[in-house]
Amino acid sequence: MASSIMNQIADLAEKFGNGELRLTPTQNIIIPNVKEDSKKIVLETLAKIGFSMNLSKTRWLSVGCSSDFCGKATGMHAKETLRDIVGYLEGYFGVETLNDIGLRINVSGCPNDCGASVVSDIGLIGKQIKVNGCLMQVYDIFIGGSIGEKPSLGTRVGENVPAEELKFRVASLITSYIRNRKTGEDISSFYKRYSNEKLKNSLRIRR
Repeated sequence: MASSIMNQIADLAEKFGNGELRLTPTQNIIIPNVKEDSKKIVLETLAKIGFSMNLSKTRWLSVGCSSDFCGKATGMHAKETLRDIVGYLEGYFGVETLNDIGLRINVSGCPNDCGASVVSDIGLIGKQIKVNGCLMQVYDIFIGGSIGEKPSLGTRVGENVPAEELKFRVASLITSYIRNRKTGEDISSFYKRYSNEKLKNSLRIRR
């Protein structure tokens, strides 16, 4: 997040809250103690600087590691990759559908997995491979991870996927879930019902 945006959020907390900011485990910021009659202007100001509350919950539930600080990823960094994917999914499926799914996507720029990708509904773990003698950032795709009362690690269903293909392959996975899920079945439980081969087949790009 740019320092200018951080300053604007701090100004909102100072002017309309009690000057306090809180951070959540999923990298979100909370401005506490905002009075009811000030909420509208706070929400409007946040929307202007890129934090619209009319966007999907996926945008706020998902996590991207800070790969731009550690230098272990090249090209588009994890947070940028995540923004690109979520923006595409919001346009492709619509906010209401994504909110109904409650989808979490975690992206890590390298195998250290600082973004906890293997315990997310859909996890993306980056690495570098050589293509024609040059290093290229690619991602492995994991699905079906979960946290809470029944934690589990995701299953790897895609390997060495170029960053520019990720949003299309993730959309294909979600399309398969929407078409074939049981009533009330969450997305991680759905993935656990399928063989690795069928899950890999769900990665085929459908534009």
